[in-house]
Amino acid sequence: FLKLLVFENGLFLSRRSIPVSNNILYQRIRPAIKYIFENYSSKLSLDALAKECCLSKSHLCVLFKKATGVTINKYINAVRVTKAKNLLVLGYAIAEVLELCGFENQSHFNRVFKEFTSNTPSFYIQSKNMQKN
Repeated sequence: FLKLLVFENGLFLSRRSIPVSNNILYQRIRPAIKYIFENYSSKLSLDALAKECCLSKSHLCVLFKKATGVTINKYINAVRVTKAKNLLVLGYAIAEVLELCGFENQSHFNRVFKEFTSNTPSFYIQSKNMQKN
């Protein structure tokens, strides 16, 4: 799973014109990205992420957006939805998945999941099951 997230992170960042490994901005926010990957299932705060990078909250937000092209919140949600998709395919119940992936409630989970996949979690499961058959 971690390899998948790292791969998707690379794809996400590859839209930028500067190679990720040479990007000084990316190097500054790397601790926050690592923290997100390690703690996506818990409630994440901007304070904790800024502390990881030794930056102010506002400075972190600016650098993160410049380096990745998305806000911190959108990035966190992308990581959570990626994990949720994997768990749903493995047969986990939606209620379990939303807790394991750090979503506060089913309404929020459904909204964010649909934003990233254009499908509800239930429809996503159905479509994956149909592909298997």
